[in-house]
Formats: sequence, C-alpha cells, structure tokens
Amino acid sequence: MVGKKALTDNEFLRCAFICCDNLYRRIEFGGMFGEAGIPLDDSQMEKPEYLTSYLLNTGIYSPNKVDCGEFKILSVRPLLREMTLGELKGKFHQGRTYPDEYRRMIPSLPDYYRVNTETQEILSMIVNTPARFFMLAGESGAGKTTDSKIIAQALGYPHFVFTCGPNTEETSLMVSILPNVDNCKLPEERWPMLEDILMDPASAVAELTGMYQENMESETAFRKILEEIYQRGYDRAKGEKDFIKKESTIIQACRMPSVIEIQEVSMIEKPGTLTRLNALFDDCARTYLLNGEIIERHPDTVVILTTNLDYVGCQMFNESVLSRMNLIQHRKGMNAKDMAKRAVERTGCREPVIVHEMARIVANIHKYLTKKQVQGGVCGYRELENWVWSYLTSGDLVKASYHTVVSKASPYPEDREEILNTYILPYYEAAA
Repeated sequence: MVGKKALTDNEFLRCAFICCDNLYRRIEFGGMFGEAGIPLDDSQMEKPEYLTSYLLNTGIYSPNKVDCGEFKILSVRPLLREMTLGELKGKFHQGRTYPDEYRRMIPSLPDYYRVNTETQEILSMIVNTPARFFMLAGESGAGKTTDSKIIAQALGYPHFVFTCGPNTEETSLMVSILPNVDNCKLPEERWPMLEDILMDPASAVAELTGMYQENMESETAFRKILEEIYQRGYDRAKGEKDFIKKESTIIQACRMPSVIEIQEVSMIEKPGTLTRLNALFDDCARTYLLNGEIIERHPDTVVILTTNLDYVGCQMFNESVLSRMNLIQHRKGMNAKDMAKRAVERTGCREPVIVHEMARIVANIHKYLTKKQVQGGVCGYRELENWVWSYLTSGDLVKASYHTVVSKASPYPEDREEILNTYILPYYEAAA
C-alpha cells in the first residue's frame, strides 16, 4: 500500500527490483558509497558472483550485521551441532523405493547414533548442490566407513562397497572376470553316493581324492567331496578358458541413486589406475565397458573414497582424480571422550566410568605409537570396542586387553611388553 492506494502487481515487482538492485550495488561497490555501502565480513568469501541457497545454508556466506533500523540483511545461521541419525533421516531422507535386493543394502544403524558436523556438511552438499564426489582420509578407526553408511542411511540409499588393493587394475574397476564353473561339464566318472558317505565316510573321500583319513565324520566327508567337485569344475573352466564377465560393484552402484564407498584407494600401486573412473566422475558421467556398452552414472549416485594416507603401502593420488573431488575431509581419530561415548552406545556396557578409562588408555597408547613411529601396529576406536566386548565376556580388564589392544599395537614383543607395563598394568594395580 502507498498511502491508501494498493500497488498493482507490476508496480510491486518494480519496487522489488529497485530494492534488490540497491542492495546489490551497495554490497558490490560498497567502498564507493562510504557509510551507505554494505561491507562484507572479512571472514566471508569475497565478492560472490551470486548467492545460492547452499552458500547461505552452510554458512560459507553469512553476513549478519544489522546496519539500519530493524532490517536484517540476512538472518544469522545457527551453528551446526551434533545430531542423531534419526534427526538427519527426517531432514535428508529422499523417499526413494528399491527392489528388495537393493533395499536390504540400505544400512540400519541405530537412530540414536550421534553424527558429527563433518558428515552433516556432506549430506547438506548432496541435497542442496550437484556435488557427488567426496574423499574421507584418516587413520584406521576414525569412522570413515561408518560415516559413509550414515550418509547412505540418512538419504535412504543402498550402500555399495568396493575395496582396492595393490593389484587393483583398471579393468577390475569396471568388471570382474570369473571362470564359468556353471557351464563346465565334468567328465563322466563315479561319484560317491549318500549311502557310501554314511556307511564309510573315509573310504568315500579316498575313492575320490586318493587320500584316506581314519575316523572321519560323515559331515566332514560330505564337505570334502563338495570341495573336490567344485575345484575340478573350476580347474576345467580355467583350462578351457571359459570365463564370464560380471559388472563390478562400482558399475552396479552407478545405475541407481546409491552411495558407493571405494575403500583403500591409496593402496593401488599404480596411481593412474583410478583415472579409469574419470569419465564417470565428469559432467558427461559415462564410460564404456569391455563389451562396448555405454554406462551412464545416475546423477544421484554418491561416490565416497575412503583411505589412509600415512600407512605402510599407501601411494600418492593422481592429481586428475583429486581435482574431481567436491570435498576432501582429513579426519582425525576420536578423542577419549568421544570414543567412550560411542563404545558405551554400541556395546551397552553399563560401566561408563571404566569405559572412559579404557578409552583414555587407548588414546595414550596411540600417542605412544605415533611418537615412537611404530609401523605395523594400530590402536584406535576399533581396539577399544573389542576390548570392551572382551571385558564384558571375561570380566577381567587386563586379560581382555591382551588380544584386543596390546597384540595389535605392535608386531615387536619389546613394544608390547612396554605398552602392557606402562599403560595397562598401572591402571589394573590402581583399581585393585
């Protein structure tokens, strides 16, 4: 309303245009207008080309100073806080449906599971932007795989896993080549009958393998006969060069909205191997299989690379792969307090004080391994959880630590002895 006259739609739109243009000029050229200009916070991004909902929602751009009267340029965005998985499902779930075989692949972590802000940042990017490629780097036990499952469950997507190794080749990223055992015809020969196995198991196996073992149970004999039949079929298929090609897990995941976690990518000895996936990671989102079929990545397929960068056997990444990642998070191991909370939740242990002390011991052992640069040993959250489970079973803190924590901390006996005497026994003696 202007006075008592109502504005027409065109007049109202013109006023809105003038207001927006005024704000834009005062922000973009604020230095030229003196006090009338609207400065950007120095901690914010400089001169954004345009403001998207993601820039506002995530706080990358969040000016919040009131310059004139009651008018706010942009409202203050609340800081991200730790939320439960149940809360995130209500916020990010995409409501898609899948056939039973893929619906069963949607993770089922407890809804009360607490989710860190880094994982929430990835979920926000997936829902509010075209970003689909992420890398989580950090030591073992930092929760990389768990967080990839949380992302899949919050979105309601199946969770696929492809694990790399030193001998992973470009071809294996696309297809698996297996002997066609089902199509192999075995030569005609006599196979032991069920009556033979029940009456004399050892003789039935010996007739097929040529090896006689006394006092063999019928169940053992049956298993050995099945293993022998399978092995003969496998060997014959290899000899006849009869193979089948099966889509890799990566290709299966790219056919639908899903989360595909590619584990231990830094273990691949040839850094250029992952470039085979560059075509799928590009905007064209397509690649060719060995049979000439064109595979197009579904636009909602989320790719998460998880890796350890500082462990023995880790290799450098090809720069072209790194440049295609929308976000790379270097995860630190959990502190003792966070490890204790998670261990209590996951194990149901009703002695939180003891679990916290165990977590503190695990954290101190980890610091020892890092400071001494012990290779071939680990000590993190997984070791703590296993220690708690063993303690719940045996009721003995020290005994439970032998094969869950100490044995994995170092391959060297002298280190294990020092760890036991320095970090485990003092607590036990104090408790006694």
